[in-house]
Amino acid sequence: MVKDKYIHYTNSSDDENKHSINMAHSVSFISKVLAKTAMHFFGPTYHPELPRKKQNIDINPFLNSLQGFANEDINLIKKAFYFADRVHLGQYRQSGEPYITHPLAVAEICTSWKLGKFAICAALLHDVMEDQGITKNELIADFGIHIAELVEGLTKLTHIEFNSKEDERAANFERLLSSTVKDHKVLLVKIADRLHNMRTLGYMLPSKQKVIAKETQEIYAPFARLLGLHEAYNELQDLSFLYYSPWRYKIIERALESQIILANNFIDEICHSINDNLTRNNIFGECKGHIKTPHIIYSKLKKRKQHYRNARFRDIQDLLSFEIIVGNKLDCYTVIGILHSMFKPKPGKFKDYIALPKSNGYSGLHTTLIDNSGRIINIQIRTRRMHKIAQSGVTAFFEEEIEDYENTQTQAMDNYIYDNIPHYLLNSLQELRSKASNFKELLYYSKIDLSSDEIVVFDENGSPVLIPRHSTALDFAYHISYTTGSTTQYIEINGVRSKLNQMLRNGDLIRVKTNPNTKPKPEWLKIVKTSRAKIAIQHFLNISANSSNLNSSG
Repeated sequence: MVKDKYIHYTNSSDDENKHSINMAHSVSFISKVLAKTAMHFFGPTYHPELPRKKQNIDINPFLNSLQGFANEDINLIKKAFYFADRVHLGQYRQSGEPYITHPLAVAEICTSWKLGKFAICAALLHDVMEDQGITKNELIADFGIHIAELVEGLTKLTHIEFNSKEDERAANFERLLSSTVKDHKVLLVKIADRLHNMRTLGYMLPSKQKVIAKETQEIYAPFARLLGLHEAYNELQDLSFLYYSPWRYKIIERALESQIILANNFIDEICHSINDNLTRNNIFGECKGHIKTPHIIYSKLKKRKQHYRNARFRDIQDLLSFEIIVGNKLDCYTVIGILHSMFKPKPGKFKDYIALPKSNGYSGLHTTLIDNSGRIINIQIRTRRMHKIAQSGVTAFFEEEIEDYENTQTQAMDNYIYDNIPHYLLNSLQELRSKASNFKELLYYSKIDLSSDEIVVFDENGSPVLIPRHSTALDFAYHISYTTGSTTQYIEINGVRSKLNQMLRNGDLIRVKTNPNTKPKPEWLKIVKTSRAKIAIQHFLNISANSSNLNSSG
């Protein structure tokens, strides 16, 4: 047996043993105090040798970014910063930096997204309740009920004991949803919070990195996509890929580095040719090319069932995407004609998201072309306004100074999108909250919804309906309403009576025939693919089973 330095296992008297035990406890206490002191002076205990990276935090660059805010609003934001700075004093991040650098960084992201004074204050204060025990009433007294409720919605449940980490994550997810339903800016601040955490994830232990990266990939990145935060979505996905699958990431990154010269030459060649043709046709616009991120490339390889280790990137165009930004909608359609006269369009690859925008507000024209050398060119055509929404999503509508609208129809569409983006996203999740039997079920089905792409189908009146890809005919019926789904007798697709499990495709015209005597059946659970339909059917079957049990017992 190895002898402890302070506790000696001998046949000495009880007094000696007690003295040794007391010495051990004393040393343990002193060690904890010293470790805490070391953290305060030299950074966290995970890397105690790291000195603090910043002794003083300069907030002037942040304050300079608040142009356009009234003086009283700036004073409120400064008050929130000083409050958070005082409360987090002595707390450090794994990087060795004072903790206040994190809420300040989140506030800077929220400022760039034009979220307004209340959200910026909430970003600065978002950890004071969770980490430092500040109460909601204290925040109300200093900052008002609105900011206090935003902070509360961003705070994890720490006063409840959970059976597992999965239960805890599910409960906190439900809390986030319920807070977001009241004010969708809660979700935007949370995405900003996760974005900065992912940017600094390298200081965490590898085991922690994988857990956080997976959660980001399954929940927060899809939320960013559904809100149209294209830039944030790509960064979250790429960082998640880096930490969750570091070897795959590095292999693709090295392959990209080996092709960078060829890629840039291809971009210059295609853009030069297109820009010349735009000028000759009096179109004021510009073509730009981009190299795709490692995550996007890996996702495309997976769809093709091509292993990343065997990816030679022989087709350099697979690594690239092109954008053409023009002045107005009419120019977008004119450019399509110009491009199709320059290159051969690939059949079935033209998509009109101007006539049928995505649920997150995205608009534009997509086409895939083939040049004379057989190279494939993927191009997206948008106006400047569409491009802004493509990059910033719902946050594009928070800007106080917006460029002139192209016409009154565009303004009406902007107002529609601004009013409906958060609600479109959250209504289905809110319905899940009301139907799911527990937190874990809510989290499970929400992941299904968040990971789904969309297709456009049409109802019997010819109105476009956005539904998750891989939806069946019965899923469509439940998408219309729970009553329609539960009473579905048969469904016609493009004028032909079809099976309920028929998979829907883009552009299908669907008519649902209902019968009040029809009831959901257990086998329907195997037909539907969406969480909305699954939970509705299960909910009905549970109620029916409970009623039968009551009748039999009575």
